[in-house]
Order: sequence, then C-alpha cells, then structure tokens
Amino acid sequence: MDDEGIGDYLKYKILYRIPYTLRHNRAAELISQGQADKGPRELGHTRAMFETNYVEILKEYQDKDEDYSLLESRS
Repeated sequence: MDDEGIGDYLKYKILYRIPYTLRHNRAAELISQGQADKGPRELGHTRAMFETNYVEILKEYQDKDEDYSLLESRS
C-alpha cells in the first residue's frame, strides 16, 4: 500500500481489512441465509473446499433450531 492510501485510512479512521475477511463474511452470510449451495460458486471454491474452510459455520447453522414464529404476521 502506498503512503497516500495509508493516509486515507488514518484520516478517515477506516480499519484495514485483509481481503479474506470479506470472503469469510460473504460465506457466513450465505450459510446463515440457508444458501450455502451458492457459496462455492460465488467464492470460486470447490464444494469440498468450501465445506472444509467453513465447516464450523456450517455446523453452527445446521445445529440451530430457531423459532421464527414471532416474526410471522398475526392475522
């Protein structure tokens, strides 16, 4: 990163993020929305690589038994 880029981070107090962070966030978002099947294609992984890299997140959402009944509209 050049000096000018560093100045912008300091001036605007923007935290530097490594590129992996964005990919990880997108993978977690897809998994949490029940769309894990889209992950490998969007991130350029094979299915096996996606499952290996994000196994903990996949397990977390497979084990959840969330109750969304309170979010449903009441008639």
